[in-house]
Amino acid sequence: MSETLANNILDTIKLIGPAVILPICILWLTNRQTRKNKALDNEFELSKLTESRKIDQSFNIDNEKKNHEKTVHSCLVKILFEIQNLHISLSGNCVDFKCVNDALKEFRDSFKKYQHIISENQIYLSSKVTNHLYSFYNLLAELLTELKDIQDQKNYDIAIVSVNEYSGQLANEIIEIQDLFIKQREDLAAEFNKIELTEFSKCCGYQPSKELRDKYYKLKIKIDNLPEPIEGGIEKQTK
Repeated sequence: MSETLANNILDTIKLIGPAVILPICILWLTNRQTRKNKALDNEFELSKLTESRKIDQSFNIDNEKKNHEKTVHSCLVKILFEIQNLHISLSGNCVDFKCVNDALKEFRDSFKKYQHIISENQIYLSSKVTNHLYSFYNLLAELLTELKDIQDQKNYDIAIVSVNEYSGQLANEIIEIQDLFIKQREDLAAEFNKIELTEFSKCCGYQPSKELRDKYYKLKIKIDNLPEPIEGGIEKQTK
């Protein structure tokens, strides 16, 4: 190849090269930046979607907690209504085994239904609420045990006193639970009527007669002070 031809080729490359190579470089850089921007956009959209899902999930969990709390509260109030019905069933002329037995059976059937609903909805309850819930259950167990003792002693007429005594304590436990719900979630305040619930502590009306109450307290003291059974079925002797 002659020197002249070689120089012409070099001149041609110098002339044409920038016109061809520069656009290619610019196009490559532009595409590269576009890909980066698209990747950043995708990452941003993914981040927004993830955050949105977190917010939605948090909202759903919070809303689910609220629904669980409302359900538990509603069941507790309904149980208190059943206590009132128990009180009504024992009012008046309750002077035989069947009277107490039928009233207790009706209450236990209703309580079992509401307790099942509560157990399915207490997963999100705080430890403080759970403690008050089990205090409520303990009081209820004491009441039912006491009514069974009254039934066994054939003192049917004072069964109403026992229900009257415990109803206020049970209502107060529900009020404590309600207050804890409202402290955790103020929007529940509008849905819970505390004034009305406070009146539930008087759900069983006025106290029975002094005569019945005195008889009840004497029996209660007697039952509470019975000697404890020991191994072999022999009772401990009190000194």
